Amino acid sequence: MNNHTQMTATHSVASGSILSFRERGPWGNARYRGNCSGHVYKRIFECVRPRVFTDPMVGSGTSVEVAREMGIEAHGLDLHSGFNILKHSILDTVGKTSDLVLSHPPYHNIVAYSGSVWGRNPHPADLSRCATEEEFLVESRCGAVV
Repeated sequence: MNNHTQMTATHSVASGSILSFRERGPWGNARYRGNCSGHVYKRIFECVRPRVFTDPMVGSGTSVEVAREMGIEAHGLDLHSGFNILKHSILDTVGKTSDLVLSHPPYHNIVAYSGSVWGRNPHPADLSRCATEEEFLVESRCGAVV
C-alpha cells in the first residue's frame, strides 16, 4: 500500500471526507487570510510520515512550523523570500529531494498576496494577481515543480 493509499484509508476511517477543527491552531500567522489550519498539515504528516518536507508556497509558515514540531526536516519557500515557483526549481533551491512536497496555493484573485498580505507593491510572479482565471490556471500549471 503506498503512502497516498494509506493516508486515504486512515483518513476515511478516522473522520470521513471533511476535516473540521474548532480552532486553526497555534501555527503560522492568522493574519495571512485564507491560510490553511495547521491541524490539516498535522493529519497529513501523521499519515504520510515524511522525513523531509517542502512547501514551495509557505506563506506565513504554518506547514513548516507543524512539520518541525513533529521532528520532520522542513523547507519553506515563497515568493516573499525570493523563491519564484514559476521560474525556480524546488530541488535546486532545497538541495535535496523531499519525501513530500505540498502547498496551499493562492485562490486566484480572492486574496491578493503581494502588495497586500506582504510587501508594498504587487509582484509580477504573484499568481493571486493574475488578471483572469484562465491566466491563473495556465500559470499555475507551468510552475517549475520538481
